[in-house]
Amino acid sequence: MNCCNDLPEKVQFKRYMRGLRQKIKRKIKNCKSLGHNWRALESAKRELEFYKYPRYKKTAKFNYESNKRICFNVPVSLDYYKKSHFHKTNAFIEQVRSCGFENERRIHLNFSNTRYISAAAMLSLLAEVDLILGRSKHRYNAVNFNHPNDSKIESILNQVGFYDLVRKDKRKVKEFVDVSFWRFVSGNSTEPLLASKMIRDIQNEVESKTGKNLYRGFIEAMSNSVEHAYLGTDLERKWWAFAGIKDGHLVVVICDKGVGIPSTLPRTRGFDLVRSLITSLFGPGAMDKDSSYIKAAAEIANSRTNLPHRGKGLNDMKSVIRLIGSGMLSIFSNRGLYSFTAGHNDAEREETYDFKTSVAGTIVEWVIPIEVSDEPHKSC
Repeated sequence: MNCCNDLPEKVQFKRYMRGLRQKIKRKIKNCKSLGHNWRALESAKRELEFYKYPRYKKTAKFNYESNKRICFNVPVSLDYYKKSHFHKTNAFIEQVRSCGFENERRIHLNFSNTRYISAAAMLSLLAEVDLILGRSKHRYNAVNFNHPNDSKIESILNQVGFYDLVRKDKRKVKEFVDVSFWRFVSGNSTEPLLASKMIRDIQNEVESKTGKNLYRGFIEAMSNSVEHAYLGTDLERKWWAFAGIKDGHLVVVICDKGVGIPSTLPRTRGFDLVRSLITSLFGPGAMDKDSSYIKAAAEIANSRTNLPHRGKGLNDMKSVIRLIGSGMLSIFSNRGLYSFTAGHNDAEREETYDFKTSVAGTIVEWVIPIEVSDEPHKSC
């Protein structure tokens, strides 16, 4: 005999509801621990709320939209450089974009557990937040965040303008040598004056004859972001940039949220030329890899505009690295990564890699030493 059937109907119903709520709570816990998307988590929370007080909630619509903020835990390492960190970081940024930009929900970013932030990932997140604030009906209430527990993380967010962007009150923070030289600027035009103050601040720290080339390379990459990145879209033509001194190197990072180099290169250069170049570099099977298009873009020397004052773009940035004899160029675009490095022993290395997810745009990072000799480097 099943003793459960002998219980009063009211008691059986309570046990059933208790078990149902426990099942939904486990689902919520799994969503948080496994990194499920915010929609699945919100759906589970609404389901729990619906069944928690069945009599009170039985007339409520199950698919109602809550006005509560969606909380996102920022990864421990907000980083694109290590492949083990890339997936978690990009999945997090994708969810923030989906929630705030595409669905216009309010967002809270929790930096409590974050211990490391790299330049490319920070700039990508900052760009997404900037777009959300500009588009959301909630305006500057669309995104907020807590003060990080780690003092260096708080210093980074303060220095790169994240506090100013979200209009959050700043606290007095400890200064760090590798953070205090960072500068941030954004714009939607190729006018070099928009970036001139940041460049002047950095150039005060740079004593070399390559200053002119540095400035030209930076402006060229910024210009390419505006001219090429948003072809065929109605998105705002905007770019974001960091520049700073780190471990004796000048670091410049430029980001756009356009359609990416793999989409724009065939339009600007012609599909036949791009296919021929990719086939010569990688073989006929590389046309479906984003990294192949990035490397091809870095090989093409002529500007689309054919104007005499325009340089070689990404190829020009590689030329400065070769001139000095040391440095690095990294380009993330959509799912692809292309990197070019040169050392003092004349060794040059190029790498390509394709990830499973997209950075939704293009991020160009340029790293060169600021302590170089007066004489240009001559390759053997």
